[in-house]
Amino acid sequence: MESQHPFLQWYGGAVAFATSLMGCRENARDVVQQALYKSLSARRVPIDEAAQKVWFYKVVRNLCINGLQQERRMQRTVDADALAAAYVDSDEPYERSERIAWVRQGLAKLTPEQREIVVLRDVNDLSYDDLAEVLGIQRGTVMSRLHRARMALRDHLIRIEANAGGVTHAN
Repeated sequence: MESQHPFLQWYGGAVAFATSLMGCRENARDVVQQALYKSLSARRVPIDEAAQKVWFYKVVRNLCINGLQQERRMQRTVDADALAAAYVDSDEPYERSERIAWVRQGLAKLTPEQREIVVLRDVNDLSYDDLAEVLGIQRGTVMSRLHRARMALRDHLIRIEANAGGVTHAN
């Protein structure tokens, strides 16, 4: 029986993260494939699974940044379906699809840095310490940036819902 590559368990989250940075799902998949290849050929990979996850997301992020620098563009799209689980709490199909569209619109209005931290935390469930390591910033900076990003997203969602004639729901 063949053993499965240990980093494959983070493939879906890594694609969502890379998509949020690259703006293109196909480019994101390419980047994640490159990251998987790099993880296979790396000589020094952390032994601990939590450290491996952080290392892998750093590889994905760095490859995205390199790709964006080469392309000189950053589109504003993100995998809203992955984020819907974190931000949409409706069982009604129509209401859920409408809210997913709102989340997509709200995320498109965030800066790339805001989208990056929201996706890493709320989709990929990285801890504050892991975020600090992946992003190369202090833990306190992670907390304040994440708070500001979530508040900006909330404000965008409130405006989008109000413009759509919806009623703001308290969670």
